[in-house]
Amino acid sequence: MTIWKTLIYPLSAINLSRSQCDCIMAPLLHYALPAMGVCCNFPRSKVFAPTSHLGLGLQHLYTLQEIIRLNDIVTHVSKDTITRKL
Repeated sequence: MTIWKTLIYPLSAINLSRSQCDCIMAPLLHYALPAMGVCCNFPRSKVFAPTSHLGLGLQHLYTLQEIIRLNDIVTHVSKDTITRKL
């Protein structure tokens, strides 16, 4: 979880493409999935699927980046902050 939080923290300040996020997540998933008791070749569609659809419930880094950006827009659009002016 500490590695995941380290990856999530700067997402609002940087702009990564989906392929860049895949490259960043590949080594993490290669080591994290076996630690969770899942084969590292498990289909990524199931890794990133919600648990209600029998997936692992992990969120893709690119998806999290967009969610964080939308959250920042909604939070700062109505306030007079430096972030809004940017």
